[in-house]
Amino acid sequence: RGMKFHDLTAKVEQSIKNTHLDLSDKENRRKDNISHWVLRLAFSKSEDLRRRFLQFECLLFKHRFEKQTRQQIKQFMLEQHSLGKVYTPISNSERDQHFEELKSVYVSQNKYNKDAMKMERMKWYKVHWTDVTDLVAKRSVFVHGGMAFVPHTQLVTILHSRFRMNLSKNLAIGHKTLPVVAQDDRIGPVLKKLQNAYLGPDFSNANMKKGDKLRPELIDAIAPVSFPLCMRSCHSALKNKHHLQYHGRVQFRLFLKGCGLTMNDALQYFQKEFCKKAGMSPEEFVKRYSYNIRHAYGQEGKRKSYTPYNCVHLILGNQPTGGQSHGCVFKSHDTSQIKYILQQQKTRLASDDIDFILEPLKTKDYQVACRRHFERSHKGSDSENVGNHPNAWYEASVAFNKK
Repeated sequence: RGMKFHDLTAKVEQSIKNTHLDLSDKENRRKDNISHWVLRLAFSKSEDLRRRFLQFECLLFKHRFEKQTRQQIKQFMLEQHSLGKVYTPISNSERDQHFEELKSVYVSQNKYNKDAMKMERMKWYKVHWTDVTDLVAKRSVFVHGGMAFVPHTQLVTILHSRFRMNLSKNLAIGHKTLPVVAQDDRIGPVLKKLQNAYLGPDFSNANMKKGDKLRPELIDAIAPVSFPLCMRSCHSALKNKHHLQYHGRVQFRLFLKGCGLTMNDALQYFQKEFCKKAGMSPEEFVKRYSYNIRHAYGQEGKRKSYTPYNCVHLILGNQPTGGQSHGCVFKSHDTSQIKYILQQQKTRLASDDIDFILEPLKTKDYQVACRRHFERSHKGSDSENVGNHPNAWYEASVAFNKK
């Protein structure tokens, strides 16, 4: 989510230490394999889910590989060789024959660490040059007779690329088999639940401290500063049209509920705005809309108190069409529209800031873009928990502006 690599690595390590299984145990490895296959099937449903799963599995693979000892890597390479994936260590005679060329490559890639002893201990593998085109393009390997001589330190690049390619192919296969598997009552409900799994705080109204509860008269002042773009879109549509279509109403009311807006205040706020539209009387508002607001707070129907939508729900859920304002702005709007919105926001952003925010959209990393929007709008803030939930964006912004 836009973190520096060493910070991200430290975070992954801490997460693995606290929540993941010890993979040195055979039974734990079996459970880890099962979880991978179940998640692979669950996340094969749509392009967005496949992309998210591919991104995080590749990150985990790279992290795990880089933490292996040299002996573990050697064993792994032998296993790959037995599976028909040829990564042959070069012989001593080949090493002596091409020593100067290998040394030249090593020195060019290690300008600040030209330790000859490290060069002597370096292990090299031969792979076909077409498997490492990115390294060949950067002149990071020596190529002879169609084979690239790759140092063991660069192995992760080759294996990461192959892992990504194979996983992508298998996710496409999983997509075709998912409808059949999902009919099985034993696993179907599990797969459906995993696709929208969210493990962060739910921002239910009950968790709000009394002093943090949002009041109706403050919404218009707070929205341009402390609402994420997805909720600013709903707020702007409400103020301009004095109406929100169904999905926008649900998304915005649950967000305000998570901000601490009470049920009575929500009824008051939406009635006041809706009744500014010609033909909408207080009686008509009560008849058409008050039930759904009370229902969201658990006062009607099955008495379930609903929680605000998280970012995954907004990105993967129902997408807006003409005239609608719900969903994730970074996904539903094109780059020029988002750029214009950012240029008009109350907290002024420099052109470099806007370019920085928009950059992740090239790879469809909508949550990274949202996190960057927070960081550049709240310079010097702690954005650690931002990017997974609109209400986390709101709470972090309010906390920052209180300082």
